[in-house]
Parts: sequence; C-alpha cells; structure tokens
Amino acid sequence: ELSIDATFAGHKEVVTSKNFKGGNISTMCGGSEINLMNADNPDKTIALNLKVSFGGVELIVPSHWQIKNEISNTLGSVEDNRVIQTYGGEHTDIVTLVLAGSCNFGSIEIKSY
Repeated sequence: ELSIDATFAGHKEVVTSKNFKGGNISTMCGGSEINLMNADNPDKTIALNLKVSFGGVELIVPSHWQIKNEISNTLGSVEDNRVIQTYGGEHTDIVTLVLAGSCNFGSIEIKSY
C-alpha cells in the first residue's frame, strides 16, 4: 500500500507491484508524481485517497484503465489528459482506478505515455 506525505516537498514514486491495492497521497504546498504504468491488481480495482492543498499530483497510468473520479474540488481541478486507447484484451482485464478525497487550490493531472 502506498503512503505518501509531501508537505513543502516533492515526491516521485514508481509502482511495479502486481498486487497493488492503492493507498494514500497527501500533498500540501508541494508535488507528487506517481507512475502506475507497471502496476496491476488481480481484483482489477485500485483505490487512491488523495488530499491535495496548494500543490499538485501527477498520476501516470495506462491509457486503457478506467478512471472513477470521486474527488471533491474547491478551486482545484482533476484533469484526464490521456489519449484514450482501446485495449485488445478481454474486458475483464481492464483495471478501474478509483480516486477519492479532496483537491483544494491544487491540481491532479492524469496522463499516460
């Protein structure tokens, strides 16, 4: 499980776990970059709880993942800047990334390579 607290700081993390369930990311007056390109979960659901204040979080995820955005915004934004690609595998292979928490005076950017 991921646990990041970047207060007045920056943090970069590359997740390669094939049993990644999610975690907590707290960013205040700083920034975090989380690369999930090699992460997976056999249950096909990953949940991240984000708390962003006066900062930013960049999530790098595969373009075929589904994003369920449950973030509460106050003068903040959540932007999915991925070029959505179709996935050749079975529909049961698609991972759903659930984003919960809050974004106040900050930004959360979702992108892929």
